[in-house]
Amino acid sequence: MIQLYLLSVAYLVIGSGFLLSDTHGIRMSILFSLRFTFRNNRAVRLGLIIGGFLLTVGLALFPIDPGPRIIGDLLPMINVFVMSVWYLSEARQKPETDELITSVVGRYRERMGYVTLAVALLHFLLPHFVLL
Repeated sequence: MIQLYLLSVAYLVIGSGFLLSDTHGIRMSILFSLRFTFRNNRAVRLGLIIGGFLLTVGLALFPIDPGPRIIGDLLPMINVFVMSVWYLSEARQKPETDELITSVVGRYRERMGYVTLAVALLHFLLPHFVLL
């Protein structure tokens, strides 16, 4: 379904923006705005978490034609699932522990943000390519 394709690309780009907000938020203020909205708006957090899990199921069952089920959009599906789990863990995190965790796993977030952005671009540029 083409709607799931567009939703997955948008979800991955937004997710990479969240992951890269620590390193590139100074130059791009929209990343800090996204992060602020995520932290202060419970409906946004809930929507991203539930939407991500539903999108994972949708990508598994309805890949872009002519892709086979499950493996047709495997890489974007796994990445959307990882982003959903990350949103869930971020939503449960306490604000006062943010500085410690940012210093410990800051590089991991940056690398994962670049990987997520690369998967989104590859998925956008080659929609009929079976990503394994």
